[in-house]
Amino acid sequence: MRDETYHHLILFYSWQLNADFISEMGLVQYLNITLKKVPKILRESYDEYVCKIGDSIQNDLKYAKVLARILVPELTPVYDFQ
Repeated sequence: MRDETYHHLILFYSWQLNADFISEMGLVQYLNITLKKVPKILRESYDEYVCKIGDSIQNDLKYAKVLARILVPELTPVYDFQ
């Protein structure tokens, strides 16, 4: 977490630094790591089952939407990808 805090300016008073704050910062760090890893894991796990669509769709959000539409079409709204 130490490396990540250097990228952002965080100002707070010493009375704000308590167990809840530390817990919330840990959650933020966990979410940051997860958001970086999940797209790669998703592509590695499903590309072989959906004709390597990851090669043609570079944007992670669009990839997830298309993948959801292919794998679970009845649970996903119809997306307009124009």
